[in-house]
Amino acid sequence: VPEKQNQVRAHKYLVPLTEWANSEFHTPMVANVIAIGIINQLLEIFTEEILERAIKDNLPEKHHAKNLEALKFGIEKAKEL
Repeated sequence: VPEKQNQVRAHKYLVPLTEWANSEFHTPMVANVIAIGIINQLLEIFTEEILERAIKDNLPEKHHAKNLEALKFGIEKAKEL
């Protein structure tokens, strides 16, 4: 009897990150944070609090609000996928 090989389940999602960033936040600069929110929600890597802390610890304060909103937007979009 041949050994059963491990099978990897993969999903492919096409998401318009730049379009969402431009339409929702009026800048393409948060597309990466939207992506982080989506990826993290799908893979459950970090808690939302850890990602929020990373944003606050690594970005100037004037960018916190928009990036935190973009993170939450990405998380919510992932729930729709």
